[in-house]
Amino acid sequence: MKEEILNFSAQFSYKPKVENAGKLKTRREFIVAGMGGSHLAADLLKTWRPDLPLVIHSDYGLPDLPKEKLKKSLIIANSYSGNTEETLSAFQTALKAKLPLIAIGTGGKLIAAAKRNGIPFIQTPAARTEPRAAIGYNFVALLNAMNLSRDLNEVYSLEKSLHPEKLESIGRRMAKEVGEKTLIIYSSERNRALAYNWKINMNETAKSPAFTNVFPELNHNEMNAFAKKIKTGSADFYFLILKEKNEQARIEKRMAILREILSQRNWPVKEISFGDSRKLQDIFHSVLLSMWTSYFVAESRGEDPDHTPIIEEFKKRMAA
Repeated sequence: MKEEILNFSAQFSYKPKVENAGKLKTRREFIVAGMGGSHLAADLLKTWRPDLPLVIHSDYGLPDLPKEKLKKSLIIANSYSGNTEETLSAFQTALKAKLPLIAIGTGGKLIAAAKRNGIPFIQTPAARTEPRAAIGYNFVALLNAMNLSRDLNEVYSLEKSLHPEKLESIGRRMAKEVGEKTLIIYSSERNRALAYNWKINMNETAKSPAFTNVFPELNHNEMNAFAKKIKTGSADFYFLILKEKNEQARIEKRMAILREILSQRNWPVKEISFGDSRKLQDIFHSVLLSMWTSYFVAESRGEDPDHTPIIEEFKKRMAA
């Protein structure tokens, strides 16, 4: 995993090739069907481009939308392994309904089905670890599938503007602060995907529970669970507030007040400013810091950062 993080920027030099490109139907609306790490890139794309008519579907089949809406959208079946059964279900549903369709994956049943049925597909490179470490490849592939060529220039600039090595020491310090505690990540609604990315990395890389919520909703319920003042140094939770430079004023005030309230009750809380979610470099700055932090938490706890044994066990039982 460490090597993948250090070389993460190189993923943005990837030039995808759309196979069966002549059959790709151009659309201005999109539905990305993907699970786990295979929808992270779409989440981040939606954060960067909130104006993009993009629906992210993480379930079997296709979203419950009017037929005309489905026909007007490009269905993107996105599975890193190519064997995710929910994504295969989405692919087959779209295929049967003769909807505009493209597949993205490293191989597996999904790419085989696309080849067999003459469906456009992009076969992405396989990282040495899990799909969460291959977000860059997937991000570029999604933009190509959507024919968002004007956005690709900015994406390709990340190869030289991102410097993962500069965040390594910060991630190490963060991991030391988190220690054995459970991470709770809060952000604005707009940056929900960044908070969720932190959660996924803590779950899969560090093998640790982690939870997310968003402002202002959490101020109306969840924060009340931490009303009790605790003894200094006895906290089971570590709070991380992700704040961007241009937060809406009332959201920024909510963040400041909550941080003060939690600190007064001896809950450890840290605010991280990651820049501007309208800038790709700042988005992936947060992604990289979450990767480093979870990696060093795994290291400190003696966990293997690469493998996800319980997920693999679950998949085998589902396939039986």
